[in-house]
Order: sequence, then structure tokens, then C-alpha cells
Amino acid sequence: MPDLDIRTLSFVALISSLILAAGMQVISRIIVKDPSLRLWAWGATAASAAYLLVAIRGNVYTSVSIILVNTLMIVSGVCMYLGNRNFRGFKPEFPWYWGLVAATTALIYYFTYPMPSLVARNVTISAALAAAFFPSAYVMLRPGDSRGRRERWFVAAACLTMAVFMGVRAIATPFMASSEQDFMLVASNFQKFSFVIGFIVSVALSMGLPLLVSGRLQRQLWESGLKREAETRKLLAAFTHVIASLATAVERRDSYSSGHQRRVAELAAAIAHTLGLDPARIEGLHFAATIHDIGMIYVPVEILARPGILPPIEFNLVKAHAQAGFDIVKDVEFPWPAAEMVRQHHERLDGSGFPLGLKNGQILLEARILAVADMVEAMTSHRPYREALGLDAALAQIRKDAGTKLDVQVVDACERVFREQGFAFAKT
Repeated sequence: MPDLDIRTLSFVALISSLILAAGMQVISRIIVKDPSLRLWAWGATAASAAYLLVAIRGNVYTSVSIILVNTLMIVSGVCMYLGNRNFRGFKPEFPWYWGLVAATTALIYYFTYPMPSLVARNVTISAALAAAFFPSAYVMLRPGDSRGRRERWFVAAACLTMAVFMGVRAIATPFMASSEQDFMLVASNFQKFSFVIGFIVSVALSMGLPLLVSGRLQRQLWESGLKREAETRKLLAAFTHVIASLATAVERRDSYSSGHQRRVAELAAAIAHTLGLDPARIEGLHFAATIHDIGMIYVPVEILARPGILPPIEFNLVKAHAQAGFDIVKDVEFPWPAAEMVRQHHERLDGSGFPLGLKNGQILLEARILAVADMVEAMTSHRPYREALGLDAALAQIRKDAGTKLDVQVVDACERVFREQGFAFAKT
């Protein structure tokens, strides 16, 4: 490559290494704090400093420049290796790499001052860089987490390119010239190729390393999101269990209605499944049905167990249980509108329900399902003021109220659940 000036090539390599170093530092400090990024950035910075010394050679004492350039290049290779190792999460090992840096610096010094030899210097630095970049490639290719494999192979290919070139240079240099003049020409061409390879590797790493880091960051965010979701669901399960237990305790005050909420929940879930609701909505409806009478805690047990028709003042107290239940659970952040289902389960399409007198579309679909399930279960169960009326009477009543008080589609689904699917309330 006789037509390319070494200073020009080193300046181009300098720019690419600086861009890589700056990019890694910015990502590390602003986006994600990752030790791998800092190690890679320091490696690119060391390479930049080496290329800078080559670009301004003549302004720096030549022998000092030679030692510094070669030392910085091997430091760059070692930082690349350490960054790759840290990224893959491998455990610390014996620090042979700093021994490699020290040995390389000592040999370069020896072949620059006590026993000057351009051949020995070229072989030394080439072998040292090959010794640093081969492990860098190997670390990225080692078996482990399969995620981000293509990005790791891309980075490994860049490291392997540098390692192979430096290995070939170390082996071929002593045999490619028969005279000092020929060797100078060969060495100059090899150095030019080195800068070209360095530029290519820097460009490759400037693309590959950010891809690696962003991929891992995305995985970490995804995994932390899964962890938070699992913790949230666990906490929610605890809340729902506590509230359901409270609702059950309230229910057991009255032997006649014991098990009512659980049976309503089973029927409501079956109706919702028949209507084609998604599993998340069915889960929410099942939970709301399990606690829909939790507001009964404010109703004296003497009223609940009293036979016969209640006087208006006591009946109004019973009717208040829907609003009372809403007030109990409204501040709990469920993933479903459970509080509204509890409040609306006695609302009717014609506005004759309570506590709000809602009509038609103002009533949640889940609350409309709950209303039908609640009515059917109540009519088929024994109460202090009457005997159980039976399933046929219950289905006849909801069919009579369909379109006026109750949702027609929900009533149709309820009939299919019993007549076609053979649904039956579990025995307590």
C-alpha cells in the first residue's frame, strides 16, 4: 500500500477509535451503568492515544513514542478482553493479561534501547496483540446464554480479525525480507495494513458493542418487568385472599346464605365463559362474585336470619349492602373494576335496581352477569322467609325479566349453561 500515508491512516483510525470511546462512555454514563462499557471505552481510548502518537510522530521523542504506542495498543487489547469477559459474566481469573502488558512493554523497551531491532519489536507487539484478541473472541464464542448470540458473534468476528492479522504478522515478519531495506518496506506495508484493520475493527465494534448492550438492557428490563409482575400478582393474591376470607366470614354469620357467594361466582364464571369473555375478565368477575355481598357485614345478623317479610326500614338497611361493599374495596387497586361490580350487582336495566338506579349500558356487563347468577342461586336456595323455589322456577323468572330488568344475552347464556352444559351448583 505505497500510496497511502501512515499518518493519514493513523488519523482515520484515531477518529474511529475516539467515536467508539465517546459512544461507550455516553451510553455508560447516561443510559446504563455497565462495567463492560467502561472497559471497552478505556480500550478504545488507549487505542486512540496510540494512533494520535503515530499521527504526530516527529513532534514526540521517537524512542519514547515507540514504547508508548506499543504499550497503549496492548492495553487496548487487554481492555477489550476484560470488557468481553465482564459482559459474559465470567468469574475473575489469574491476571495474566497485566503480565502480558508488562512483558510487552519491557521487550519493546529492550528492542528499542539496549538492543534496537525493528523486526523484534514488530514480532513482539504483533504476538502480544494476537494473545489479547484471541481470548477476546473466544470469550464471546463460549457457550452460555443463547440470547444475543448473533451480536456476540459479530463482536467475536471483529476481535478474531485483529487476532488473525496480528498472528500472521508476528509469524511472517522475520521471513519476508532478505535485507534491512526490504524489511523496512515490508514493515511499512504491514503497519499500513494494521491501521486499516484497526479502522475496520473499530467500526465493527462501534456497531456490535451497542447492540450487545442494548440487547442485554432490553432483556434486563423484560426480566425485571416479569419479576415486578410476579411480585404484584403475589401481593394481589394476598389482598384478594384476605378480602375473600372476610367476605366468607361475613357470609357464615348467616347459616342460610353460607356458600352463596362461592356458588354465584361459579355460575357467573360459567356464564361469562359461554358469552366468550376473555380469561382476565372472567377472573375479575369470579373474584367480584366471591365478595359481592361483603357489605352485609353492616347488616345485623338478626335481620338476615329473620323469617318473613322485613319492614321497610330493615329492608333498606339490607339494600345498603351493595354501596357498603363498594366502600370497603374501592381503594384497593385491583386489575378489574371489582368495586363497581360489587356496587352494581343489584342494578336493573329499567333503572329499578339499587343503589344508583343505573340503566342499560350504564351497567357493567360483568355486573349484569352477576345479577343473573345472584338471582338464580338465591331462588334455588333455602331462605329464612321461604323454601327453595327450584331451578325451573329460577330460569322461568329470569326469562320473564329478560329485556326489562335483565340482559337478554346473559339470560340466554345462563339457560345454555344449565340446559346444554349440565351445570350444577357444587354441594356444600
